[in-house]
Amino acid sequence: MKSSWLISIISIVFLSQVQSVGAQTLSQRSTFPSDTTSTEEPDPVFQALQLTPEQLQQWNDLVDVFQEPILPLFDDLTRAEQKLDELIASSSSTVSEVREQYRLVETLRQSISRLDFEYKIVLREILRPEQRPQMQEYIRNRLEQIR
Repeated sequence: MKSSWLISIISIVFLSQVQSVGAQTLSQRSTFPSDTTSTEEPDPVFQALQLTPEQLQQWNDLVDVFQEPILPLFDDLTRAEQKLDELIASSSSTVSEVREQYRLVETLRQSISRLDFEYKIVLREILRPEQRPQMQEYIRNRLEQIR
């Protein structure tokens, strides 16, 4: 289960990179105005995938749609897990309180997982078939770096 969450986190980190680097990559192709505030180097995956300007725009749109609902869920999950840990360690909490908090944690995890899956399905449609394995390899490599 831990690797699933790491992949979700990688997806979110990657989402934020897409927005900042995507505009820069597009500007290098003279399709969109230059993002002069970005000093980040393009992630190698952008070069490896050879995304078209249309794909980058679709990806940026996807980020806009999914980043807003999923990031607060990660914050809520962190707080809920901390509270669960506190309830488990507390001598004054009841089993019922612990179970209720656990249900909340599981509900948040399911919500994140569902959004992450939907994000991946839409991303799959943006990428050409030959780009999909490269993206999976990128995610696997990032996962190994985190471990």
